[in-house]
Amino acid sequence: MISVLLLACSGGNPATTLDGLTVLAMAPEQVEAASGSLANVTVDVANPLEQNVRLALWACPFSACDEGGEIWVGEPFAGHQVALPVSVLVPVAPEATPLTLWGLAIENEHADLLDEFQADSDLRADPGSTLEALPLASYALARRTWTVGMGATAPAAVALNRVPEAAQVDAEVSVLATVTGTLGDEATAWPYTTLGAFAEVSVDVESGQVDVTFVAPPEPGVGRAWIVVEDGNGGTATVSWEVEVVRR
Repeated sequence: MISVLLLACSGGNPATTLDGLTVLAMAPEQVEAASGSLANVTVDVANPLEQNVRLALWACPFSACDEGGEIWVGEPFAGHQVALPVSVLVPVAPEATPLTLWGLAIENEHADLLDEFQADSDLRADPGSTLEALPLASYALARRTWTVGMGATAPAAVALNRVPEAAQVDAEVSVLATVTGTLGDEATAWPYTTLGAFAEVSVDVESGQVDVTFVAPPEPGVGRAWIVVEDGNGGTATVSWEVEVVRR
C-alpha cells in the first residue's frame, strides 16, 4: 500500500517551514510502557532562532495530572535541534491506560514557571492557560497520547538513505529515507525544515521507503530539516539533517 500526499503545487508548502521554536516530536522508546516504570523519551525541537531554552516533559494519566509524576527538565541548550533521552515516571495504572505526554520548550529566562507546574497539578493538566501570558515566541508546547500497559513494543525507526548534498537556490531535491520495523496502514511521514520548504511526500508502507521533495529558497543559507514518521502502530520516529542552499 502506498500513500502519497501532494503538499503544494509549486514553491513548497509553507506549513512545512518552521520559523520559530517548535516541539516537533516526542518518541517514547516503547509504544507501551509498563506501569510504574521509567521510560526514555526522545524529543526533537526546532530552534531556528537559537534561543537559550530548556525542555520539560511530564505525563498525566486519565483526564487530570493529580496522579502524575514529577516534571523532568533538561539542561539549557541552544541550536536548531536536540534529541534528549528524558525519563518520565509512568504512574501505576490499569493495563492499556492512555496518558497525555506533554513536552514544553521554554526560554531559560521563563523557566521558573516549571517550578509552578511541579507544585500545581491543575497547571500540569492545562499548561496553555499559564503560558498565554508569555510572548508567543518564548515557548513551544506539544502533547501526544501514550499508552500504559504490559506491552513493550518497539516503535519503527527511520534513517536517511544518503545525506543530501548542498542544493542550489530554487532547486527541487528528492530525499529518500527508509523506515525499519512494522508500519501500519495508517503510517504517515511529515517533513519540516527551517530553510526552504517541502512540496511532496510519499510513504510505501510495504517497503518502508519515504520520499520527500525539498524546495530550496531563492537565497543561500543553512538550516535543518526533519522527517517525522508516525508508524501507524502508536510509535514515532524521526531523522534530521543539515540543509545547505548555495548559489552557483
